[in-house]
Amino acid sequence: MFPDWAIFLLVPLSLLLSIAVFFICYYVCLYAVSVKVEVDLGAESVLLPYRTTEYLPRDVTGEWRSFVGRKVHVHQNGSDRPEQQHQRYRTRTSMNEDPLGTGDLSLTLRRPTQRDSGMYWCGIRAFLGGQRLKWFHLKVKGQPASLCLSAESLSV
Repeated sequence: MFPDWAIFLLVPLSLLLSIAVFFICYYVCLYAVSVKVEVDLGAESVLLPYRTTEYLPRDVTGEWRSFVGRKVHVHQNGSDRPEQQHQRYRTRTSMNEDPLGTGDLSLTLRRPTQRDSGMYWCGIRAFLGGQRLKWFHLKVKGQPASLCLSAESLSV
């Protein structure tokens, strides 16, 4: 049995360790293994490019998610599944025709906003298990035109 003081110290230390591991994983994904994509605010769309040369059987699900787990786009059994998307992305995303057949799982996000900035991943899941991931860091640059004020626009 551990003394009370040891348990009292282990709980916050394990919490700190968990937080440290989370941030290390986040920054590794952000800076080391992610594809960086930048787009100006107000752009018509942005492409998150993902092509694979591996054979993808038809029972594979191609899924795009945000870092916080929101489903951005799902392609399953030969068709898109908009009913599975988070409402914030519904009607704003698309993939090429037959992405699993062509190996082009690139995602087009229309009308990107600053709220869209962040980490995304594309996962390829097979029915019998196994998953491959590719990480993306999207940065939407700039300010909305309605918020940009100059000295001239403020003069009377």
